[in-house]
Amino acid sequence: MHRMSTEQEIIRIGKALEKIVGEDNPNTEKALDLLKSLQEMPMTLDLLQKSHVGLSVNTLRKKCSDSEVSGVGKKLIKQWKKLLSADSPKSSTSERRRSSDQSSPPPVVYNPQNSSAQPTSNGSTTPTSSTMPVPEFSLSIDGSSRVPPTSNAVRNTCRDMVYKAMKKGLNEVNIEDDTRLYNLSAAIEDQIFSEFKDTNMKYKNRVRSRVSNIGDLKNPGLKQKIISGEISPARIAKMSTEEMASEDMKKLRQEYTKEAIRDSQMAVTQGTKSDLLKCGKCGKRNCSYNQMQTRSADEPMTTFVLCNECGHRWKFC
Repeated sequence: MHRMSTEQEIIRIGKALEKIVGEDNPNTEKALDLLKSLQEMPMTLDLLQKSHVGLSVNTLRKKCSDSEVSGVGKKLIKQWKKLLSADSPKSSTSERRRSSDQSSPPPVVYNPQNSSAQPTSNGSTTPTSSTMPVPEFSLSIDGSSRVPPTSNAVRNTCRDMVYKAMKKGLNEVNIEDDTRLYNLSAAIEDQIFSEFKDTNMKYKNRVRSRVSNIGDLKNPGLKQKIISGEISPARIAKMSTEEMASEDMKKLRQEYTKEAIRDSQMAVTQGTKSDLLKCGKCGKRNCSYNQMQTRSADEPMTTFVLCNECGHRWKFC
């Protein structure tokens, strides 16, 4: 099997695994077949970096309840870690430190700026933030070395922008965690570039929107899902602004949409003219009103009023 066909097959398997992870009822039999296919393939560090299959396997391993699937996934991750060790020799002290904590990578503490600190018994302060383990992923599986820069200066700048957004609001990031964050940022940029095949304006706008949303301290849930592996680099690279928004923003947009629909319905319906209602803007008593049930059935109806003189609108219950 030629190297190019091997690379294409690994990428295909990675995408298939990512699709399985997103299913409500994952097909464990298919997942197991795909993992066993990966075991039989000649893997190199270069193939891991280009395919990002390590992230797909690691996410499946952590989320799948099937013991056989998670077992095979764990064996693959351990097998691929050896590639990195062989490619970049480390000191025996570093090797012992990594092997002693191989089952769970060091945590990154996510601490939004608006979170408070609580004093401990010895008088020190401990941030009241959630601890989120940084996932292992294919660009640098154990986080011991950064993925090398590209030959394109624009791409490297965009990777740095995503990386800074990922670090924003984080504290207690050690060297190994920091490397994982950079490699995850590089994987996101790589997915965006793979779509556009160029550093044109569409590519730059896509990167900027990721940076804006990932770095938003009012939307910590998005960054948490990316770091934990719940949202893969491939998915975050394609998500719309609406999908990346915080839960509060999504609710606010829903309210705005409902309000716009009500205003539209009110504009279409002529309404009942009345001189009993006084416009608070122009002071005239030439108004039209409609009543609509906007809440539960046992709640009073909402009255929508339009001033026929100046166009001012208001509502009351």
